[in-house]
Amino acid sequence: MKKQLNLNLYQGKHGGRRPNSGKKRIHSPGVAHKKREVIKQQHPLHINFKYKTQIRYQQFLEIFKRAVGNAQKHGMKFIHYSIQSNHIHIIVEVKSNSELSMAMRSLTATIVKLVQGQKRIKGSLQLERYHLHVLRTYQ
Repeated sequence: MKKQLNLNLYQGKHGGRRPNSGKKRIHSPGVAHKKREVIKQQHPLHINFKYKTQIRYQQFLEIFKRAVGNAQKHGMKFIHYSIQSNHIHIIVEVKSNSELSMAMRSLTATIVKLVQGQKRIKGSLQLERYHLHVLRTYQ
């Protein structure tokens, strides 16, 4: 029986790191993808999320109310909201990180679906992840 012939096909001329190759970095990365801090029930949260398109208040208010109803099913309690032309500020209370995650998914998914349907937009509507700030008070 004959031995198998081993051929070395690597010539070292192709592949590897090349100048200006790969995905280009963006200038403002927005919200860092790091683990969020543990949320306690006694602290309200200020959440801000931005959109790529301009939003008209009267048209968006009905969409936002439907989205709030869906998010409340997951345990999110809305204290206050402010709708701007390209972003939203909300102050909410939740019991845990998992409730926040589920409620925010529900809220943003409902808003995106309804706005895309209304404006006939395809592709992403959100500019970046939501910003979260825990509101602590002095005791």
